[in-house]
Amino acid sequence: MFLLRALTQLYKDGFAEHSSVVQETVLRLATAADKMGERQAAEQMLQGVWTNAVKEKWDGMVPRVARVLGPLLTAHGAYEEAVDVYGMTVQALRRLEVGGGDIDALHLDTANIVTSLAEVFALKGDCTSAEALLSGVLVDIRARPSEGVNAWTCLDAVVMLDLAQVCEKSERPGESAAWANSALKVTREHRGVWACDNCESHTLFHLGKLAEAASNRDSAHVFYSRALDLARRSNTGNIEQIKESIKKLNEND
Repeated sequence: MFLLRALTQLYKDGFAEHSSVVQETVLRLATAADKMGERQAAEQMLQGVWTNAVKEKWDGMVPRVARVLGPLLTAHGAYEEAVDVYGMTVQALRRLEVGGGDIDALHLDTANIVTSLAEVFALKGDCTSAEALLSGVLVDIRARPSEGVNAWTCLDAVVMLDLAQVCEKSERPGESAAWANSALKVTREHRGVWACDNCESHTLFHLGKLAEAASNRDSAHVFYSRALDLARRSNTGNIEQIKESIKKLNEND
């Protein structure tokens, strides 16, 4: 309600629809709508903000819009639009870097956006492009010095899990398992860090799927059970998905 009142007041004060201050408020409204599950309304608002941000070259706003708009587009299969959004965001981040912004923060943003772009390519079926992008991100992450727990922590594990999923999609289960096990080693170095626990739960679930596909039902049970236990303890978002897989596996025993 506060944001709506603020937007109404901005219009009363004479701010134009396409002004940066109005668009900033609309972006916050859209982000709030997305968090409340109002995805269609959020996407509609974000599309308008995105158009203005790109047109006016508000490079600082572009990544913030992309973080919300990209997943919304991806969720309903608008892959080409998502690729455009992520691609233009990478360009904006590079301009910000040249302009003297916070280099570490910009590199982190770029790594996350490129990872999201790779995931869209994988969903499109272009596993070659996805793997190339993810491999490049992983090289960049590994080149960074270790500085304790921070926003970069376990991002390499997330990328390795993405590579595992791409390999699975490309029907290379051996490579998929290898990437997943490499991801597990990283996550277990930082037990208790939510990002790492979340990634570990998803990685165990992935290994369970690989085991089930290989008709190794006992191993699948073990992986799923460990994934579920960790998901419950860390309150990650894949609890229901794991429970459903365990249920189906038990039904087929």
